[in-house]
Amino acid sequence: MLLLNNAPKLKVLMLDTASTFRKIGESEDLPPRSYVPSCLSSEFEIVEWVKYGGTREEKKLLEYILANSKCLKRAGISMRYSKDCKSAMIKIKRS
Repeated sequence: MLLLNNAPKLKVLMLDTASTFRKIGESEDLPPRSYVPSCLSSEFEIVEWVKYGGTREEKKLLEYILANSKCLKRAGISMRYSKDCKSAMIKIKRS
């Protein structure tokens, strides 16, 4: 969230869960849905997430990004290997 809040012109976000993800809640929770960083409402076009595992924290972040990105053109999500692929599935509701 710190990056999203401080990068109003952010167009592309690339995440690699294996090397960069820290649990949401340990130091930072997602803001309420009513708050949307300016980059998500006006600039953000592409999100690429490598080694997405479908953990609760990852789902919360991905749902927040997808639900609030008004200009999103492409979302690429590659999942890390999991014995239980169902745990990594998410549902996104678009209005």
